[in-house]
Amino acid sequence: MKNLFLSKRLAFLFFVVWTGDFLTGQNTACQSCKSMQNLGLYYSAENLRSDTFNVLNYTINLEVGTTTNALLAGNTQIRFAPKLNNRTFIRFDLLKLTVDSVKEGNQILTYTYNDTLLKINFTSPKNTTDTSVFTVYYKGSPQIDATGWGGFYFDNAQNAQYAFNLGVGFGAKPHNYGRVWFPCFDNFVERSKYEFNITCDTMRRAYCNGQLISDLVVANKRTRKWILNEEIPTYLVSVAVANYTQVNWTVNTLTGVKPITLAAHANDTSALKTGFVNLKNCIAGFENYFGPYQWNRFGYCLVPFSGGAMEHATNIAYPRGFIGNLTYEADLMAHELSHHWWGDLITCETQEDMWINEGMATFSSYMFTEWQYGKAAYFNKVKSVHDELLHFLHKSEGFRPISGVPHALTYGDHVYKKGADIAHTLRGYMGDSAFFAASKFTLQQNAFKSINSNEFRDHMQTGSGQSLTDYFTDWVFSPGWSQFAIDSVRYIQGVAGTDAIVFLKQKLYGASNLHNNVPLELSFFSSNWTRTIKKVVMSGATKSFTLSNVNGTSYCALNYDDKIGDATSHEAKIIKAIGNLNYTLGKVFLQVQKKGVDSSLIRIIHNYVKPDPFKYNPLNQKLSDQHFWKVEGIMSQGFVSKARFNYDGNKTIGGTYSYMDTLLTSVNADSINLFYRKDAADEWKLLTGVTKFSSGARSGYIQIDTLKLGEYSFGNHGDSSLVGIKQHTKEIESIKIYPSPAAHKFTLEFKEYLKKEYQMIILDAEGKIVLSKSISAKLTSVDINHLSKGLYLVQVSIKGTPVYSNKLVVE
Repeated sequence: MKNLFLSKRLAFLFFVVWTGDFLTGQNTACQSCKSMQNLGLYYSAENLRSDTFNVLNYTINLEVGTTTNALLAGNTQIRFAPKLNNRTFIRFDLLKLTVDSVKEGNQILTYTYNDTLLKINFTSPKNTTDTSVFTVYYKGSPQIDATGWGGFYFDNAQNAQYAFNLGVGFGAKPHNYGRVWFPCFDNFVERSKYEFNITCDTMRRAYCNGQLISDLVVANKRTRKWILNEEIPTYLVSVAVANYTQVNWTVNTLTGVKPITLAAHANDTSALKTGFVNLKNCIAGFENYFGPYQWNRFGYCLVPFSGGAMEHATNIAYPRGFIGNLTYEADLMAHELSHHWWGDLITCETQEDMWINEGMATFSSYMFTEWQYGKAAYFNKVKSVHDELLHFLHKSEGFRPISGVPHALTYGDHVYKKGADIAHTLRGYMGDSAFFAASKFTLQQNAFKSINSNEFRDHMQTGSGQSLTDYFTDWVFSPGWSQFAIDSVRYIQGVAGTDAIVFLKQKLYGASNLHNNVPLELSFFSSNWTRTIKKVVMSGATKSFTLSNVNGTSYCALNYDDKIGDATSHEAKIIKAIGNLNYTLGKVFLQVQKKGVDSSLIRIIHNYVKPDPFKYNPLNQKLSDQHFWKVEGIMSQGFVSKARFNYDGNKTIGGTYSYMDTLLTSVNADSINLFYRKDAADEWKLLTGVTKFSSGARSGYIQIDTLKLGEYSFGNHGDSSLVGIKQHTKEIESIKIYPSPAAHKFTLEFKEYLKKEYQMIILDAEGKIVLSKSISAKLTSVDINHLSKGLYLVQVSIKGTPVYSNKLVVE
């Protein structure tokens, strides 16, 4: 399903049994443009009936009216069997239609109906050995969801007298919306077979799921019979009636030649063919990635609905306003087709796990882009959406897991876009071979079944032989993102070549815990840009890695190929000439003045976490706690470029730079400044001689004349009148520690002999004091044998006032 335009927001407060409390946010709807002993991952009351009865098949016999007579009339035969003995009644969902009678064979049954639930009483108790067929006779005007998305529509666009359903309601509880046109078990887990006998006038034709069996015209009525032998849940059941013309294609699939039926008004068929020019290649791509297409045909029906599409199995409802426009090819055509693997073949067990349907389908649309247009196009899409999520998602929906979303956000960005983002990261975790093999295994093992996130995890593990527990815990069941960065790199001469000791660090962006066992790639570039890739596994706040034969010391990059979607947005450019360059994802604008003697490789990383703090901050200066930049790469000799860093404290979702500097510009931007440090061992310094331009009370930019490799952060200047600056400045320059890195001990040295006692403390990466020692000698040897490898902070104070701090690497 894909909604392009619905913008109505819904907010609810709800309680999820067993899984805890969640506070709902807003929803953009379906995207712009068992028994009590076995509840599954999330509690779903509507699923419980499916533990009592098994609905085997529905035969829907209806006459469909026109816009001047917007009614349905007929009956639905329901064949079912109890799963428990001594059942005396059965309940079906049916929404605001008039029930005329209910029969079992020729026998009239008693029932009660309250416009929502139809309770049918049995003439005698039914047991597990019984199979029954009830016929419900009904008529009426079918409903449209209160949000405008979902239900049954009548529309006379093109004088075609459209009548069609969309199988979910965005505001409905549950979202399943089969009940607007036939009595059913309207939930995510009940799957049944279907027969349709749809009658209308002779000018129109009905399209439903499955295979067309007959098309009979008697007098002034046309009846078309469709049969679907694959079992589907009610929200995937479809009918579309209009003055349709059918475009017939065929395609070679992994299981043989299959028909493609494209139904549209005659005036739309040319544009339809243009818009679906890559459909066959899309089919080939999805079969390559996810395995054989397991349905009897490929079908799309154009409908006059501008809010999106609906993945009805073999009969996709597709908005006619977007045909012929390849802009929506991946987001609509490919997305809806991919549901025949993710969302039709396997389906989420409850709405809380809708990401399995919609997130995987959105990811699949990215895969179509890669298949059709290449990997660069895939990454352009993935990285653009990733940056959008990091920038704005928490503003509209909060930081939350993709599994366990509340009802109001079932069709929100966490489900679609972050679900796809997380799937991309899973691909990066596993590697392509294992990821796609495990995806095929999961789809095969759960074909025509429902699945929850735990089961998804288990099948992907079994299919790949990889442990994915940490991945699902950290990325699927937890909110936010982690951010990973290189703290420092030290090169040493190894036995067979150059080795490197790399210190990495991890920070949190809306996440509840540090991520564990994250596979990351380190790229080492030589002077001629030859790249050597080394793989590491990161856990915790800091960790060091000793890597042999790195074959390059000019530049070390983390996650250069964007395989892991962490809390950064970045891009690299090769600069060969003067001119202007906009790093859209890096959020920096360059004006290259001199290209240098050779090309330059400049990568700009925009980090959605706060920068490292000052080591020593007597001026009480303040750095941004919302974001910072890192400029890295290989800068050619003589390269000169101006750089523009934009700030914006306005709270506008969708603005290029908005929402990122709200804390520094709470009143205005008068005091905002730009700070720089060469690397993590350096101290932050206020940049002077810059150009500052204000384009509003809280927005503008700061431009520097000479871009350097290093880190940049916005901040506010401090108070230069603080007492003791000179004393502290003098003392900070008179202290040093060595060696660093240190293995067993290090030396703390003062320039002069001490006349008073100092206090030294060592803090770990989490800010905990791991060693405290009084210092009264000019030279003091400090034993650190008890410290684990990692990054620490050494701080020296006098009478409680810090006078010195510096990092210490323990190896």
